[in-house]
Amino acid sequence: MELGVGWTLKPVGFEDEEDGQDAKKIVDNQFEKMDYHGTIMELGMFYRVLGRACQVNTYDLNGDFYFNKNEKVTGADSINPMTITDASLRKVMADRTGTEPYVQRVTGSVGNPGTVELEQDRVIYITNNPFAKYSTYGNSDLNNSVTDLRTLARFPHYRDALARLYSQMHRIVTIDSENSYNIIW
Repeated sequence: MELGVGWTLKPVGFEDEEDGQDAKKIVDNQFEKMDYHGTIMELGMFYRVLGRACQVNTYDLNGDFYFNKNEKVTGADSINPMTITDASLRKVMADRTGTEPYVQRVTGSVGNPGTVELEQDRVIYITNNPFAKYSTYGNSDLNNSVTDLRTLARFPHYRDALARLYSQMHRIVTIDSENSYNIIW
């Protein structure tokens, strides 16, 4: 799986090809019910734009993913990582016992603000930070262009010069998962 791109299921370890394909169909159907593709795309968007992302897993009593369209729960839900309080993030990252909960700020159905505590084993919190695995904040992929975007907003006549600059800077990378990889520069 590649964050924000998707996945390809490859059945491995089954007695025959038919059993593997049957298992693949079951997993594909489960992912479709859970709208897992949408969750991963949203997670990738938060990760790239904010530099951090958060997924909350919800389980039923059997330990399986719980999903219910009416309750707007898909089993594995991407939430805005900015709704997690800074204080709880710092406590969770410093916690070595795994008991400190994430605290999410929410707005109730009547519009009243409140908080929800989420156990660490339900939450996947990732940051785009190459220097620290357990970090509260990451680096947005848009950081380098923010200054240019502000300049462009104030001085539209620089549009052509900035477009030329960015078209020469960016590269396209294509990964072929079936055969190894091909990089196009």
